[in-house]
Amino acid sequence: MTAPRPCRVRPHSALGDSAVLSRRSPTWPGRLQSQAPAREDSFDLSAENAREIIAAVGAGNTERVRSLIQRDRSLLEAEIEPDWLPELPRYVSGMRLIHYATACDRPEVVELLIDMGADMNARNAEGRTALHDSIEDGHREVTALLRERGAHLDICAAAILGDLDRVRTLPDTDPTSANDLSTGLEPLGWAGFGDQVAVAELLIARGARITPGLLHIGASCDHARYVSVLLAHGADPNTRERDGRT
Repeated sequence: MTAPRPCRVRPHSALGDSAVLSRRSPTWPGRLQSQAPAREDSFDLSAENAREIIAAVGAGNTERVRSLIQRDRSLLEAEIEPDWLPELPRYVSGMRLIHYATACDRPEVVELLIDMGADMNARNAEGRTALHDSIEDGHREVTALLRERGAHLDICAAAILGDLDRVRTLPDTDPTSANDLSTGLEPLGWAGFGDQVAVAELLIARGARITPGLLHIGASCDHARYVSVLLAHGADPNTRERDGRT
């Protein structure tokens, strides 16, 4: 089932560092070179070269992307530095080329990166994979491609896509998954952004907690049925945001 383009997904403002998953990988430009012995034909991974592959990804220039990665395959999993990016899309610490290609809505580049060995399930510092980003940004072709190529469909992605069958299996396999915070937002919150009412009902039945902030997600996205589900299950309509708003 394909969800309509969701409201912008964002983590709860109340979440602390403990809720954010961080998986470190090399950053450009210096650390990658320092990890390998010098070679006469080695690729000089300077900031200029790093910006070149960023520009190629953003432009959808698959041949240039392929050529640069063939010269240094470490580019596939290196983390992107913020000063190499144009103003859009947004920068998130820990993002890699596959995240950036997804943010630029370049399915042809995403497919090339996968073919060359990029990790489809790599997470940025917010715990998001390229699949999470593609769903959040409404890049449906990228979402379809990632799913076709076998990207992991975790409970958060399944919730926002309305994949009831997947959501049904996950809490049975892992009782904690109904309250999974690996992306900085629980599955019930993802369901709210996607206006997936049936998923919300199922998650609550499987033990999902109705935390402060979920009503605000539904209200800010104008998802009245989702809000009604939360209220029917005991959500406090007087819950306040940190700025005091209900």
